Amino acid sequence: MKFIHTSDWQIGMNFGFLKEKSRNLMADARLAAINRIAEIANDESRGIDFVLVAGDLFDTPRVSEANIKLVMRNIRKIKKPVYVLAGNHEWNGNEYIYDNPAFLENKESNFILLEPGINVIGDDYEIIAAPLQGKQENFDVVTEQLNKLVPSGKTRILAAHGQPDSFISVIEREDKISSAAIKQALESGLIHYVALGDTHSMEIVDGDPRIRYSGAPEPTSFREPSPGYILIVDMKDKFNIRVEPLEIATWKLKRIGTPQKFEQLREAEHLTRLKNMVEELDNPSRTAIKIYLDSELDLEQEMLRQELFREWDEDILGGFAISKRSKSPVVKIDPINEPEPTELTGYMLSAYRELRDSYAADPDHNIAEREALRLLLKYTGIVR
Repeated sequence: MKFIHTSDWQIGMNFGFLKEKSRNLMADARLAAINRIAEIANDESRGIDFVLVAGDLFDTPRVSEANIKLVMRNIRKIKKPVYVLAGNHEWNGNEYIYDNPAFLENKESNFILLEPGINVIGDDYEIIAAPLQGKQENFDVVTEQLNKLVPSGKTRILAAHGQPDSFISVIEREDKISSAAIKQALESGLIHYVALGDTHSMEIVDGDPRIRYSGAPEPTSFREPSPGYILIVDMKDKFNIRVEPLEIATWKLKRIGTPQKFEQLREAEHLTRLKNMVEELDNPSRTAIKIYLDSELDLEQEMLRQELFREWDEDILGGFAISKRSKSPVVKIDPINEPEPTELTGYMLSAYRELRDSYAADPDHNIAEREALRLLLKYTGIVR
C-alpha cells in the first residue's frame, strides 16, 4: 500500500505579513497545492492508494462558503479516497467546520472524515484516528486511542494532530502526546507508521523514521525550516516502510539573520551581497523576506540601503519586512569628507554647515554636534 501523508493546508489563512496582491497569490497557491497533490495521487506509475490529511485542512471553521466550494472542487480531482483528520484549527469554541452547512452541502464523495478509533482501509490496513474534539483538549487523545487497541494482524497507521511531549518544551499543556505510548505501540506492533500534523515543517520525531510530520504544502511562517513538502509513504509490509519527501511548494519565506544573530550592515559590500542574493532568487515575486537588521552605515550607504529595501518592498518581492526586534539603523555621519546634501536649503543648510564646522574643529570631543547632524538629516527626511 502507498499513500500521501500531508497536513496543515490551512485554507483560509490570512497572511498579514504580505501585501494585498501577494496575500491573494498565497491563498491561490494553497488551493493550487491540492491540484498538485491530485496530479501526484492520480499518476498511476506511483501507485498511490489514498491521501491522508493529518489535520488543519482549514485554518478556521469560519472559512467562506466560496473557499469551501473551491476546496471540494479541487479534492474532487483526486481520484482516490481522501481521509481527513480533524485538527485544532477546525474548531473555534463550539464551531466546527465539518458541521458547517456549506461543507455538508458541498462535501465530495471521496472526502472521508476519520472517526475516532479504528477506520478500516481495505482488507489489510487500518487508520487509527485521534481527531481533536475542540481547539485544545485537556487530555492526551492519542494515548486514549492506543490504550484501546489489541493486535489485529493488520498494518496500521496512526493519524494524529498535536505535539509529542518529547518534541515541545511547553510542560503545562495537558494535550501533549505521550512519546512513550507511541514508541511502545510501534515496538509491540500495534501500529506501524505515525502520520502527524500540527507542525508546519517536515520533521522526523525522536529520530524514528516511522514517526513523521509532513509539514504544510506551502509555507506559513518565517520560522519553519522545511515547509512545502508532502510525504509518499510506501508500506510494502509492516516492517518495510519507505518514505519519500516530495517538495511541492511554490512560495518561499526566507529569513535574513535571526533573533539571536542580526544581519550586520557595515559597508557597501554588505549591501551588494544582499542585492545579489535577491537577484539570484528563482521566483522573487513568490518570495517573502524578513530581515533582522543591525545597520551602521555612512550617509551615502544608508540612502542606498533605503532605496534597496524600498525596491524589494514595492516592486520585486512578494513580501518584505524588517523585524520589530531589529536595531534602529544608525547613520555614521562624516561631514568632513561627505559632500553637503543637495536636499538642504535655507535655514536647514545653514544649520548643517554650522554643526559641521563645529564638529570638524574637534571631532574627538564634539560628539554632540555629530549626533545633531544625524538627527537633522533624519528629521528632514534625507535618512530614515
